[in-house]
Amino acid sequence: MFGMGVLESVRQSLVDLPAALLLTLAIVAHDRARSGRSTGWLALANLAKESSLLGSFALNLKSLRWPFLSKKQALSLVLAATPLVAWTIYVNSRLPNTTGTTGIGNFTWPFLGIALQIKTCLSEIAQGNWDGRFTMGLLAIIGLATQAVVLGKTPNMKSSWWRVGIAYALLLPFLSPWVWSGYWAASRALLPMTIAFNLLLPGNTRTFWPLWVIGNATLLHAIWRFL
Repeated sequence: MFGMGVLESVRQSLVDLPAALLLTLAIVAHDRARSGRSTGWLALANLAKESSLLGSFALNLKSLRWPFLSKKQALSLVLAATPLVAWTIYVNSRLPNTTGTTGIGNFTWPFLGIALQIKTCLSEIAQGNWDGRFTMGLLAIIGLATQAVVLGKTPNMKSSWWRVGIAYALLLPFLSPWVWSGYWAASRALLPMTIAFNLLLPGNTRTFWPLWVIGNATLLHAIWRFL
């Protein structure tokens, strides 16, 4: 709750936290076998933030083998996406010059955005610029990568949170330099992965605290920025 993704969403009044909350409600309903309610929450999450479609697909994922979705799950995914599609069509019809393909700029070739962010941070620090954007930017890359690796090494297709978390972990390498220019934007974009990491990190091992600290390395900076 005090991570960078959450606090920056609150501080800047952005939709990342509301979308994550709606996705969480969808996961809770899904785990309680309330498919209709889960689909409704997913529809709202998708309207709140388009990238929630990734979580919607992961939550309804049946297996990693074809067919990935059952007929019931495919229908749920279609129904969850329909309000967003309808809204997009409406906005595009009323304001044809405002939608376009601007969102594509958030993504790039795998690991290119991360590599450029590391280069920028190291260059600025070498010049004596110890601004948190650059010092904590490096820690953010390490922390988010740790979250992704932990989820990748503890596969559990039966866990709804694992499926959603790993889906956003796969998004991590594709985030563009524009997103990384303020690393808190990357933290917001990957908020469901961070939640999954903190919920699923094995607590009965010696590595729990080291991994928790590294994975949440920007927590103090997040609180400082918020205050």
